[in-house]
Amino acid sequence: SVAALHAGGIPLLATLGAIGAFATFAFTRWLPLLRSILTPAVGGTVLMLMALSVGPVVWKMLSRPLPGAELSANHGIVFIVTLLIITVILLFAKGMLRLWAPLIGVAIGTAIAASFGHLDVSKVMEAPWIGLPARSWPGVDLSFGAEFWSLIPAFALLSLVGCMETYADGISAQRMSHRKERPIDFRSVQGAINADGTGSIIAALLGTVPNTVFSTSLAVSEITGVASRRVGIYGGLLLILLAFSPKIGAAVAAIPSQVVGAYILILIVIIFGHGIRLVNEEGLGFEVGLAVCLSFWIGLSAQSGGLMNEIMPPWMKTIFSNGTTVGGVTAMIMMLVLTWK
Repeated sequence: SVAALHAGGIPLLATLGAIGAFATFAFTRWLPLLRSILTPAVGGTVLMLMALSVGPVVWKMLSRPLPGAELSANHGIVFIVTLLIITVILLFAKGMLRLWAPLIGVAIGTAIAASFGHLDVSKVMEAPWIGLPARSWPGVDLSFGAEFWSLIPAFALLSLVGCMETYADGISAQRMSHRKERPIDFRSVQGAINADGTGSIIAALLGTVPNTVFSTSLAVSEITGVASRRVGIYGGLLLILLAFSPKIGAAVAAIPSQVVGAYILILIVIIFGHGIRLVNEEGLGFEVGLAVCLSFWIGLSAQSGGLMNEIMPPWMKTIFSNGTTVGGVTAMIMMLVLTWK
């Protein structure tokens, strides 16, 4: 997206995002033929790699002080206390109290950060309660010049990355949403992926970056035990309304990064655990275990730049910089080999 903005501004970004998202529909078109390959073990591997890919974001948050301040032991205290509070409530609380574990941990962690002087609310006070976008629609770039053709493969590839993540999330969401275990409804998974692509097209035409589902919502559902579609609809409508409140956005942005990092760490740990359960769902024999573990470590190596990424041509760097994609595709190939065995 940054490269597109440098090459042709928001209009080029809008065109690339909208056209690149059509790769999503090609993926779902062939999904029925891929069911024997895209098993829960593959979905679980992708989930674990997604959790790992968020890890570096958390570690950067831990070492990010307020502008003009220096990193100190107080920042570590804020992180540890927030993490401990959420963990203890999740482990020992029952009923309604467990549902509020993340919010309680964030509130107490923020209060401790404020006592250390690590909370800046100046932007919150300045922000209005209600606001609308200040700029007009930027339009699209239909010239289809060299910049477009050089970047469209990357945008299509990233759409497929989103497909892999949404596929794994769609399976996990179904596993969490029913009290009694049911077979996976792949038409529902197709619908989720198509919704992902449609959302990216709309987002691109409105002048922003493509989007995809966030696996952290799965962890929230597992923590709270709430997976009702009605709650999802009401939550979506609330988020749309909050998008027009700059003060709410500023309040969320003001939460110290160490507090947010502790919260996200809990979520990715839960996602990783759910991936492990998916991998074990059909029994982890030698062949499947080898496929899962090899795919996991290849994905991890790609994410950390350990596959000689520095000597690759630029187009390959785009592919091999995403461990989720590399590990997921490796798992698919190995499952395909096992089906032919």
